[in-house]
Amino acid sequence: ERHRNITVPVVTVCAKDPVQLGQIDDYDTGSGNSFAFTSLNLRVDAQLAYLRELKPNLRNLAILVDSRNVSAVETQSRPIMKAALALGIDAFEVSVRDPSNAGAELAEMLPEAVARMRVNDPQLVDSIMWITGSTSIFNEMATINRFSDRVPVLSVVPEVVQAGTDSAVLSIGVSFESNAQLAAIYGADILTGRARPGDMKVGIVSPPDMAINFSRAAAVGLKIPFRFFEAATFVYDRNGNPARVRGQTVAGGS
Repeated sequence: ERHRNITVPVVTVCAKDPVQLGQIDDYDTGSGNSFAFTSLNLRVDAQLAYLRELKPNLRNLAILVDSRNVSAVETQSRPIMKAALALGIDAFEVSVRDPSNAGAELAEMLPEAVARMRVNDPQLVDSIMWITGSTSIFNEMATINRFSDRVPVLSVVPEVVQAGTDSAVLSIGVSFESNAQLAAIYGADILTGRARPGDMKVGIVSPPDMAINFSRAAAVGLKIPFRFFEAATFVYDRNGNPARVRGQTVAGGS
């Protein structure tokens, strides 16, 4: 905010949704000044569309967030919670208060979240846990998987889907690498005179980056739509081993 009047072009990179943060009015109109924005987030309507394709009768959405991570709360937790509630989905935050004690807090809160989900979804077939871009949260994948019962754990951060079992089952979001590449294109367009920063709409990676761990999918009985599998850049097989990396099939993957 203190630098709005500078004339040197600025491109944001690996920063969360500028509209939700109030840095720009909307996604389709440029800033009118020297700033061009890209977003590390998907739009909320797109996120919900993917979640409802995965779970057409979605009833519960538990959103795991670090309460001290303001950008994650304001752009990745509250917006999707508000939109889901408007659709009749019981969306609620599982909010860590002390990042240094995240594991212990999650171990206490997650069983309560699962119990809440069982009220309207006894078999946990129409419920999802949703991890935001909070480092203190996704560093606790072993704990989250341990206490999530049969509820699939998804993430907005593709890097949270990894080899092995300490992984989210699926990610639907934007990787740091993809966002950085888009920001580099914005910068190149400005430097070569093809675009003016003030005229550029918010850069959003589309379609999203997706990653799948079939070991975790099997553990919770989640069926992955074939379209998701086709689009996934990273895929880990039923043993948690890499089968596709950066879109390329890995020898020996199954």
